[in-house]
Amino acid sequence: MELVTKNNPQIDRIFELSRRHLMLENDVAVESGGCSESRKGSFYTNSNKLLCVTRGSMVFKHGSSTYEIEGKEMAFLRKDILVEYETKCQESSNEVCYFLFSLQDQFVMEFVKLISLSILDDERYFPVAIKAFDDRFLNYIGSFDLYFEEPNMVLLKNKLFELLFHLSNTDREILNQFLDLRTDFTNGFKTIIEENVMNSISIDELCILTGRSQSSFRRDFNSIYNMPPSQWIRERKLEKAKEMFLGTKLSVTDVCYALGFESIAHFSRLFKSHFGRSPTELRLNATIINDI
Repeated sequence: MELVTKNNPQIDRIFELSRRHLMLENDVAVESGGCSESRKGSFYTNSNKLLCVTRGSMVFKHGSSTYEIEGKEMAFLRKDILVEYETKCQESSNEVCYFLFSLQDQFVMEFVKLISLSILDDERYFPVAIKAFDDRFLNYIGSFDLYFEEPNMVLLKNKLFELLFHLSNTDREILNQFLDLRTDFTNGFKTIIEENVMNSISIDELCILTGRSQSSFRRDFNSIYNMPPSQWIRERKLEKAKEMFLGTKLSVTDVCYALGFESIAHFSRLFKSHFGRSPTELRLNATIINDI
């Protein structure tokens, strides 16, 4: 799993095939790129992001919720969530092209002061929101070509203010989500979860490690991963088990206990339910394919 980190343009990108990016105050503010083949991946959002697809289609998954975004649609992605994505490229001509805007809270605050907007206090929004955009906004996106050729931080900052001005006139709901500057989570919470997901650790122990009560732990966990902790941890372990079966010669018993499952029978049932075949069937099928 790829973790998005600040101040590093080499890994602060959604796609490996990102072609161009623009920096603002040591952070990647704008990306432009795409791909001509189907790809899957996942990332954490370290800031509020607006993904604009100009061609092709993509599928996003946040926990148990799935969203599809087509050409001339944009997706708001709230900061501090885990997102899985898949590009849809069935033919060579069906390339996915996108622009990704990443706006840090400090930048949004400058915009708020600039036009004297009020910060929302109570209303809560969905972590992912899909909206269509018009030809005017498409032209705005296209105007970034000049900035990629001749980067200028002062002009880029004004250009990004223009993005928020545009949203204030055309899609206030998306703008309001950018204006929600409350900080509910910390990277420490996510780091603790990621570092311990493969260990034999209970939810109670994770609560202690993150310094939260059970209720606040479950609330914060669900806000980031959009599913209960036990389900998310189980699915991550099953994905790791599949990786181990295909990449090593470890037995079902070895993999089962290495990942903290207490019963081989229970582990095998969960594995088949999740992947549609047992560990033995998965390994046998992979062997047959490799021999062809």
